[in-house]
Parts: sequence; C-alpha cells; structure tokens
Amino acid sequence: DVLLLACDGLWDVMSNPEAIAELRALFDSGETVMSKIAEEMLDVSLNKGSRDNISAMVVKLPGATIGPASNGGVDGRRLQRSSEAGLASDNLDAIDDSDAPPTDSDEDHVSG
Repeated sequence: DVLLLACDGLWDVMSNPEAIAELRALFDSGETVMSKIAEEMLDVSLNKGSRDNISAMVVKLPGATIGPASNGGVDGRRLQRSSEAGLASDNLDAIDDSDAPPTDSDEDHVSG
C-alpha cells in the first residue's frame, strides 16, 4: 500500500518495520500530501540521531488507507513537537538560579 524509497541516512536509524510503522502512523494521522510525509520521515530520522545524508520519496499505492483529516496530519505533529519544545524551554527557564553568582549581564555598568 506504500512505497518508501530512501537513502542510508534514514535506514541507519530505522529498520524496515519501524519505517513502515511510521509511514502507517502518518497515513493514519490523515495526511494526504506525500511530500509532507517524506519530509516528516526526514525529521524522524534526524530526531533519531541520523547525521548522514537523508533523502526519501513516498508513493501511495492503491489500497492505502488514509485516516480522517481531523487527526491533524503532519502539521498536527509539527505543532505538537513545537509546543513540547516550548514546554521544555519554559521548564528550563523556570529553574531557580538565584544562588548562582552574578554575571556581567546581571550587573549594572556605568561607564565613565
């Protein structure tokens, strides 16, 4: 139901079953644009630590089923990642560093 043509940058970090499971999850998410699915496969590879060249092409074959658009597709995944990254950043900002020694940026400077 799907053809994934990819170079070793993807295969270095994913097995065939993992890649197919990821593709099926993307189809289930309601994404219908194959180029977005290919881009998401690249992002997944990068998030898994691939540092090699990564290329991918996705072809939807007859018989493939796509989930409802209300599931958000690739854009929904990206939004979720972005909000999770924002939460992680907020958590880092919330760490109390009041006991840390002052830095140049913490002090008022008077030139003269």
